[in-house]
Amino acid sequence: MSTTKSVIFLVMICIGIVGGTDDTRHSETSQDHISAVLIREMIDNQEEIILDNFVVEGDLNLRRLDQVGCLHFNNTIFQGSVDFGNVHFIDRIYFNGAQFDGDVDFENAQFDDDVGFENTQFDDDADFSEAQFYGDVNYSTANFGGDACFIQTQFNGNAYFFDVQFEGDAEFTLAQFNGDACFWGAQFDDSLDTLGAVFNGCTDFLDVTRPIPTRSGEVEEYREIAAGKA
Repeated sequence: MSTTKSVIFLVMICIGIVGGTDDTRHSETSQDHISAVLIREMIDNQEEIILDNFVVEGDLNLRRLDQVGCLHFNNTIFQGSVDFGNVHFIDRIYFNGAQFDGDVDFENAQFDDDVGFENTQFDDDADFSEAQFYGDVNYSTANFGGDACFIQTQFNGNAYFFDVQFEGDAEFTLAQFNGDACFWGAQFDDSLDTLGAVFNGCTDFLDVTRPIPTRSGEVEEYREIAAGKA
């Protein structure tokens, strides 16, 4: 093979035209694995947590931790349950594209900055009851495979639920939206409960699928919310 042809062939390999360079970055087999116990140790030692595209083995329990800094878990798979209940997050949190195989608990957690759950997969129940979001939170295109609990959750920034799919019950009882609440294109396969919820900003329920409240007397209240009158 001539020198010119050899150079061209090597360039083609490098850019993936030949050589079978399959992109498997998001498959579990190609991701690095890390134990939940090690993550807890890293957080206790105040180490920087950038664990995008990892597989977390075991149950991750951070309950009641205070002053937790920035976390990067984009496209990460959590094989066990996750407990962030009563945790105080002081920086941005990223779970975009993550997958939670077990149940997820953010009950009474406090988020001081923006939070990303965009395109996140919750295979089991997800509990955000009484959580407090002081920045924007984005759940757009997420999928809740189990029940999604936002009872008494406080959204002080904007809350984005664009094209979210709720396969189980979606409970927003007594939730408070102090910024914009955007549910455009959301799909509710089961019940939607907004009893006592407060919407102080702009509200968007356009193109929602099967938004049927279950509690008696709530249908008219929902119609006002869907029309942006609440």
